[in-house]
Amino acid sequence: MLKAIILLIEAVQQQHPLGNLLRKHNPDLAFASALNTQNLVAISPEILHGAGLVSFANNVVVPKNFLLQLGYGAYNAGRS
Repeated sequence: MLKAIILLIEAVQQQHPLGNLLRKHNPDLAFASALNTQNLVAISPEILHGAGLVSFANNVVVPKNFLLQLGYGAYNAGRS
């Protein structure tokens, strides 16, 4: 069961409003935010197994080994 969503967002200002909006739809989910690869790899494997990654409009290359640890895959909402 999906337990957490990791938000990979380029702008710090977007993290809290987006997390708050998503919490309104599912208050049981946990949310983690990351700005770069270093933030991503600092997330514990226990969280990754129950998490999905959502990436919004950034240029961060997510390491393959990180993606393989995600229990619920990743979605990239790229730049238009």
